[in-house]
Amino acid sequence: MTPDRKSLLRAAGLLLWLALFAALYTAGELAGLWPDLPPGALRDLDLAAGFAGAAALCIWLLRRGRPRAGDPIPTRQSEDTDPRPAGSESSAVGPRAC
Repeated sequence: MTPDRKSLLRAAGLLLWLALFAALYTAGELAGLWPDLPPGALRDLDLAAGFAGAAALCIWLLRRGRPRAGDPIPTRQSEDTDPRPAGSESSAVGPRAC
């Protein structure tokens, strides 16, 4: 599946926003604009943030495969509209070997 133009633009915009935020935060840190936190102030915050991010990613991936309301129901093609040329049927009987 290839991404469409809208998805690529959205991803590029999000990466640009992240780069801008990182640059501004780093500049503020170097200029001394942010207060110094006491040791242990953010203890185990990375664990909670990582768990929340992983849970959100799992939910997004699981919901992504489900059909949405209003999506057309996929149907199988009938035998008379088989796109294969005549005579290309396989003569193998039984399940295919992997």
